[in-house]
Amino acid sequence: MRKFRKALAYALTTAAVSAAAITAASAACSPIAGTWHVFMVQVDVNTGVAIKCKLELAANGAFSGNKCQAQGIANDDAGSPTVSGRLFFGTGANACAILRGTVNVPHDPPVNILGGYLNGNHGSAVARQGQIGVFLINFVRQ
Repeated sequence: MRKFRKALAYALTTAAVSAAAITAASAACSPIAGTWHVFMVQVDVNTGVAIKCKLELAANGAFSGNKCQAQGIANDDAGSPTVSGRLFFGTGANACAILRGTVNVPHDPPVNILGGYLNGNHGSAVARQGQIGVFLINFVRQ
């Protein structure tokens, strides 16, 4: 009986610690809404582009009417497009995970976010545009 109580106490302690860690992780991700500085590097077979944006994320991960600045290797890759889109996040213990998302850039194919991670202050993601463009994306909360 003593071994059973010891095992039960150990299991309950482990469960409590795990629940606290999960709650802390979810709490760190809960205020997704706000201003985020986003830095992207796009590479494809023809060029490379550095892009910076200031996105206002809503609680549901949506954003629209946000200006970006782009500077590329080729002169015609420079510009200041206005972007919109949405990030989709996990739930519970997975609340920090960016499961997928889209960035819509006028006159360009959509940028499809393949996955990433965003906690309360910073994060990263990877994305693809069309068949040849890939992105590394970094997020920093203002």
